[in-house]
Amino acid sequence: HGRTSGTLAITSSGVGYRGERAGPLPAGTAWARYPYEHAGVTGEMAMESLDMVLLQQAKASEVAAVIIEPVLGEGGYVVPPLGFMRQLREWCDRHEILLIADEVQCGFGRTGKMWAVEHSDVVPDILVSAKGIASGYPLAMVASRPELTSRQQVGCMGGTYGGNAVAFGFRRGPLG
Repeated sequence: HGRTSGTLAITSSGVGYRGERAGPLPAGTAWARYPYEHAGVTGEMAMESLDMVLLQQAKASEVAAVIIEPVLGEGGYVVPPLGFMRQLREWCDRHEILLIADEVQCGFGRTGKMWAVEHSDVVPDILVSAKGIASGYPLAMVASRPELTSRQQVGCMGGTYGGNAVAFGFRRGPLG
């Protein structure tokens, strides 16, 4: 989510975001299929497409992370089949690839649990959220395992929503 060149490089929302007006985007992004059973893409097919990425586009050691919306929002509110997120977690663990849950649209109670990924009993390495966490004011968050954040240098995290004191004040409503 977002409109920086980095976020546009990883979106598959459509050419409206990635087209000519986006300009040159950073290289190194590969897409695997999202399990959208109504459109004929099973969980098994989605997992096979991840394996194909490693066979055809990048070695596992070159892949920083798999980023997934636990409930696909931009594509029509698609819920992956039961067990898919668990399979994805296991695949990431097996290949030593981080799992990032993009909860910008589906998180913060919108699916009946605080985070959509909780429905699958999967814990991502990194979870990102925005929108609902500050009642619509521009605020975003990144949550991660301590063993990852302890390796970061001070000041290395930033974003387009950083430093907004008004939005931070509004987060007290949703987050208490």
